[in-house]
Amino acid sequence: VFISFNYRLGLFGFISTEDDVIPGNYGMKDQVMALRWVQENIAKFGGDPGQVTVFGESAGGVSTGYHLLSPMSKGLFHKAILQSGSPLCTWAVAPPGLIRKRTEAVATLSGCQADTSSEILDCLQKLPATNLVKTQCKFFVSYITFLKIIRFRTLKFLGHMIDINK
Repeated sequence: VFISFNYRLGLFGFISTEDDVIPGNYGMKDQVMALRWVQENIAKFGGDPGQVTVFGESAGGVSTGYHLLSPMSKGLFHKAILQSGSPLCTWAVAPPGLIRKRTEAVATLSGCQADTSSEILDCLQKLPATNLVKTQCKFFVSYITFLKIIRFRTLKFLGHMIDINK
């Protein structure tokens, strides 16, 4: 049985103020929810919930690698294939502060008069999605504008690094 799913990308998947107000990684959390759905429903389609393999290519390979490391994904799959992407890719993780700066820039370009994370969230939620997409397009760079946020001090998505040999 083959299952494919969609998840939020770009601004809608990875916007963040790098705090608890807009923590980010919504695209990764969408993937976790899809994997939970697979566990709950795959048997109804003739699949085995104990034999789930996750596959990702390029940015999908990066996501797959993060699922291998994330406590949120534990037990949701049993094998993984990473093709042309891994969490070790230099383009796969944003340095601290970068995504917050991009989020603030999106807010400013969208006409938000916001200084705090809560004000940014409040303003952006009131805007039509099409406006946000148009604003996001102004940030085109050679790869990905809104990247995954890895905060090693929290368990929001990826907890502390673990010894894989254990």
